[in-house]
Amino acid sequence: MNYIQKKASKHEVTHEMSGKKHFFKVKSESGEDHSVSIQVNCDCTFMSVQGVANGQICSHILAVANKISKDGGVKDGYDKNKRN
Repeated sequence: MNYIQKKASKHEVTHEMSGKKHFFKVKSESGEDHSVSIQVNCDCTFMSVQGVANGQICSHILAVANKISKDGGVKDGYDKNKRN
């Protein structure tokens, strides 16, 4: 588990609202509140037929989220051992 994963594991996440974007309130270990929003999309059949309508994500989006979590960043060539 890298540094960012360790910090994230101590945060409390509450879903607030969903629309085109999904909004969450994140309370850090220090008690500070932060507003986080995400928007995901995939061109697969699952997402166009039932994923969006039911608030679900496809395995393709989950694979990307897992890679971001594992690598600790979204940039190509991101070095998790240094701050970019």
